[in-house]
Amino acid sequence: MFFSLPLLCVSCLLPVIMLVLGFRWKTSVPARDAKLSYHTTLACKSDETWTFAHHCFAARCRRQGAILLIASLTLLFASFLFVPNWSSIIAMALVCVQALSTLLLILPVENAIYDNFGGNAPAGTNSAS
Repeated sequence: MFFSLPLLCVSCLLPVIMLVLGFRWKTSVPARDAKLSYHTTLACKSDETWTFAHHCFAARCRRQGAILLIASLTLLFASFLFVPNWSSIIAMALVCVQALSTLLLILPVENAIYDNFGGNAPAGTNSAS
């Protein structure tokens, strides 16, 4: 059996980052000028939308990060056991699927912001613009 620790680490890196961000943003919302934060047009309209967007994104990151981590570990160990020659290709495919699924998290969060605030932020609460 061929087992590659670097492949395992790389394939689990994005789900672990999603879990860490999800648990961190659950309790503390980053400042508006932070480099690592959820910056979209709707999220930046007011303080309420900023907070709501980060809490919504954090909840989805926790759920999706856990699902991706379990699925990645299962697929990687199965590939190490049954098709060891293809494990690196499977790991690359996993990383691509993880990146795409992370980018697709933006759509439901933006829809939730729009549904909650009607596309318009509450007036007079914008401190960044």
